[in-house]
Amino acid sequence: MRHRRVRVLTLVVAAAPGGCRPAPIQYPDPPPTAGCDSTVSYLFLVHENLPLASTWEDYFSGCEPGSYTVHMHWQSPFNSTARQEVRRRLYGARFLGEPVQGDLRFSYKMQEAMLKLYADAESTLAPNGCKPQWAKLVSESCAPLARCHEIHGYLASQQGVSQFKAGMMEDRHPEFKARAPAGWPAEVPFWKASQWSTLWMDHVRLLIEHAAEGRRRWQHTLCPDEHYNINELSRLGAQLSTESNASTEDLWRATWLDPREDMDGCNPVKEPCDPQTQQPFPEHPRTFLCSPEAVRLSEESTGLPPQAHGHRSIEEFDLFIDYALNQRGHYFGRKFDGSCAGLLSRRASGAGTPAG
Repeated sequence: MRHRRVRVLTLVVAAAPGGCRPAPIQYPDPPPTAGCDSTVSYLFLVHENLPLASTWEDYFSGCEPGSYTVHMHWQSPFNSTARQEVRRRLYGARFLGEPVQGDLRFSYKMQEAMLKLYADAESTLAPNGCKPQWAKLVSESCAPLARCHEIHGYLASQQGVSQFKAGMMEDRHPEFKARAPAGWPAEVPFWKASQWSTLWMDHVRLLIEHAAEGRRRWQHTLCPDEHYNINELSRLGAQLSTESNASTEDLWRATWLDPREDMDGCNPVKEPCDPQTQQPFPEHPRTFLCSPEAVRLSEESTGLPPQAHGHRSIEEFDLFIDYALNQRGHYFGRKFDGSCAGLLSRRASGAGTPAG
């Protein structure tokens, strides 16, 4: 596949020493860093289930042996059936002992959970003897759109550059005051990014080292997970890509949608809603389904003619994912329902349409 041109930020700011950092686990000296640039830690934020566990199993089976680690921030420790399924499929997955509890959305709790995952990844040695050089954050609805060796190869070519999908938020934005820390300087760009980023591990260490001051700055802001990493790393002089192949694309606006999310009168970008009441569907996440009875291929972005609700073919699914991967340039997608696991696994294992 062709790689997209990326925008790279370099802000040279002296990084102050100090801050809170957990005591590192002692390991033998790893191989030279240059030989480990394709070793990746995958960090999962999970509430009570990982519906795409089989997809990730197939994806990891295509990785170079020992070239990855798996870390789970699993909020529901007593869901033993789901956890055992993940342990069986994702051998060696590490479950954090004290996950952050409660609703993580829109609060500093989400960033706290992310930092716990980063700390676990940073202190872990991969089976190939490398300290992983990348930390990829994913949710329970995320899935890879390409095969492991392609993604790891791409990351190895991006040494030292953390990977974001981001844009600047202007101070006239109606949510700026709620999202920006108090006293944010007008001359300093304020970035908004998808939290599902891929960080260079040296940059993870910067976030851990400066976690105490970061908490003071961000704990009372709205949705800090969309702003914290990119703005803190910019402040600390890290090199960042703001339009990266290794970022994660939210796919609900051009995908096989649950039809309740794409009806006339509803705004699927905000909340799925009932066209009769104009109220959100209760407890209905923005996901897309691959079951024949509840899918729709949107014309948005793909340029395809509108399709009625009904059975969609495997070829159409592959066409859509190819578009997201090759044209939009994203190696990961998000908002997949568990009914998509089989189709995604075909791609992750190389059994379906070639990715790229």
